[in-house]
Amino acid sequence: MYLIIPLLAWGQTFEEVVDFNIDLSSLSNPDVVRDVANDGRVIILEGLLRDITVEETEAGASLWITLIGGEWIGTSEVLAYSCRIKFSGGEWLEIFSETESDSENSGRITPGDRMLVAARAVGLNPENQIAELEMVDYRVFK
Repeated sequence: MYLIIPLLAWGQTFEEVVDFNIDLSSLSNPDVVRDVANDGRVIILEGLLRDITVEETEAGASLWITLIGGEWIGTSEVLAYSCRIKFSGGEWLEIFSETESDSENSGRITPGDRMLVAARAVGLNPENQIAELEMVDYRVFK
């Protein structure tokens, strides 16, 4: 069983461990991403899984997901937000699938699933300036 909130050390409060003021829309600002990465606290994000990418390096496999969300501005405009979250280790390859049809039969996590992710910001992707985070824990809502 996984805990969505990291364990607190003796005498710590949730606010010392988790930054509740950051959401997916906040991470669209590069200055906020830098501040959150320097702060080191966990942030909790909710959104849809857009895509899954596997990165092979000498250190092993890493799985990256793109989490997306958005909001309506009036009735004619939508602001979209996204970030990339790294799941380190090869065990994630068995849990996630890039094909939505795998979700029904195998229970795997696929694009389109709604997720709640606790993660730490590590910075901005230098190529596209999208926030990158390291996963601490997660939940999927089917």
